[in-house]
Amino acid sequence: MKTLVEAIALVVLVIFLFLQNWRATIIPLVAILVSLIGVLAFAYVFRFSLNNLTLFGLILATGLVVDDAIIVVEAIARKIEQAVRPFQASVEAMDELTGAVVSTSLVLMAVFIQVAFFPGSTGKMYQQFALIIAFSIAISTFNALSFSPSISAILLRPPRSARGPLGWFFSRFNRILQWIIDKYLASVNFLIRLRYAVIGLFVVGLAATYFMFTHVPTGFVPSEDQGIVLAIIQGPDGVALNYTDQVITKLEQGY
Repeated sequence: MKTLVEAIALVVLVIFLFLQNWRATIIPLVAILVSLIGVLAFAYVFRFSLNNLTLFGLILATGLVVDDAIIVVEAIARKIEQAVRPFQASVEAMDELTGAVVSTSLVLMAVFIQVAFFPGSTGKMYQQFALIIAFSIAISTFNALSFSPSISAILLRPPRSARGPLGWFFSRFNRILQWIIDKYLASVNFLIRLRYAVIGLFVVGLAATYFMFTHVPTGFVPSEDQGIVLAIIQGPDGVALNYTDQVITKLEQGY
């Protein structure tokens, strides 16, 4: 629970650091809380317990469920900066982002849902973890398509430059961030000019991945079935050896 609270606090801090607007920060924060509460309702309906795996799923979901909300809020805020009214900015942003939000969420859900169908006790152990994350992504997608654009049209306003120590910090931060973006764009342009070499490296990477996958020993957890059954048989005091043999025989026959 302590880690979950810390994860939410760190996510909110990062959102505020990059969006630099408390109004824009509120929207992803509410999306996190709604998604986590919805996941707990799902866990209650399906009788999942709050164990280490489900709590780990909640912690991991904290970073996943906020992605869609950040994308939507950032796109709307960018259009508002271009002098578009908040309502119209929300409509235009969702026209551009709906397909991308739905497709990325479906991909993430497909990755985690298949884990829930692993056979044996391994699948049973990870079933709750996988379904917790998958359902949280589904709720966050619904929030991103409905709640986030609606509340953005209400809360977001044209940006104002921050003042005081916070404004000084944001100006330095934005200067460093812009430098990183410029260097990144320069590297992307360089790699585009070497696109055939990049494709070759990608193919080599695929081959190396296949080699490692086929040669590295498998098994994230020890095998759950060693083919051994350990049992303790305790008979009444003073019984003969024949009595014990009969009990063992019945046990071996599945009696």
